[in-house]
Amino acid sequence: MDAAKAALRNAKGELFPSLELGANGQTTRFKNKGSSDDEEGGGALTQSTYSFGAEASWEIDIFGRLQNAKMAAAASLEERMAYVQAVLNAGQEVNDILASQQYAQRAIALNTQQVEKLTEVLAATELRMQYDSEVNYLQVLLARQSLLEAQLSLLSNQYTLIESAIGLYRALGGGSIER
Repeated sequence: MDAAKAALRNAKGELFPSLELGANGQTTRFKNKGSSDDEEGGGALTQSTYSFGAEASWEIDIFGRLQNAKMAAAASLEERMAYVQAVLNAGQEVNDILASQQYAQRAIALNTQQVEKLTEVLAATELRMQYDSEVNYLQVLLARQSLLEAQLSLLSNQYTLIESAIGLYRALGGGSIER
């Protein structure tokens, strides 16, 4: 950002005319960029040289210097806009990670309740199988399967919570990614 400010100051400084002293006798002439003897092109009247005897000449390149100042200001504005966009993107990334953490925490709370209830159901089903002839081993297996699925879901959500904590740490500038 400091380089852009320095370039802008230099461009503003170039808006003022320059004074050249020399020993050659020059006459007043106008340079038209885009003419046949000009290498740069552009087609605009940008420079005039005034001679004061054989001692001094004064060059005015106002249009070119204004263009340089405008370009430097545009580059500075572009850099500021890129910085603002980067800050907004970082804020969005942190917001997404925090939302993921909240979702994982709610899901963990629900999965924990589900595991507790399914553990009670499994215990009741096993007890009923021992004392009731209408309950068979298939119902116990189904209760165990439901409990296992709930435990796996709980572990998955815990993993998501840990992963989002790591992502938040990185998004806030912690850690290093070596590639």
